[in-house]
Amino acid sequence: MKENLRKIFLTPIINLLIKLNIQPNLITFITFLLNFIPFYFYINKNFILGAISLILVNLFDAIDGELARKTNKTSKFGAFLDSNLDRFSEAIIFLAFFIAFKNNFLIQLLLIIGAFGSFFVSYIRARGEGLGILIKVGPMERAERIAFIFIMSFFIDYIFYFLIVFNVLVYLTVIRRLYKGYKIFKL
Repeated sequence: MKENLRKIFLTPIINLLIKLNIQPNLITFITFLLNFIPFYFYINKNFILGAISLILVNLFDAIDGELARKTNKTSKFGAFLDSNLDRFSEAIIFLAFFIAFKNNFLIQLLLIIGAFGSFFVSYIRARGEGLGILIKVGPMERAERIAFIFIMSFFIDYIFYFLIVFNVLVYLTVIRRLYKGYKIFKL
């Protein structure tokens, strides 16, 4: 079902981009810049508009890869650029919450712990892929982390509890990925 919804919404946009001869890496960079929209809303404590714009930007994020595949313009650089800008985009959102909660040390601490965990989830997968193994276990892939932040934004008065759950799930993912890597690579 997820794939069908994706095709329904993304196919017309991708077809238009093909007609306009837009390059996939340009879309990757534009998507990165669009993350400053939810950043702006979050730092100004407009969490609902932040959440809505976050989801819209991340739906747009799926376009570059699909556009590259449909136009036979996939490249190692494109994949490299996309992965790295995704990390920057995630950092921007954590930074926005950090600024929004500048007067709450405990929330800021939980945000820092969550950001580190999120980056480790992605790094473990990337490092595994660099060694020829796909390590994709655990409940908190990037899409799930974005969805979690989206939901948390609607219940911002309970951010402390959301961040506790977020961190538990993120570090559960890290531990599961490290364990899978251990099982695969152990001597």
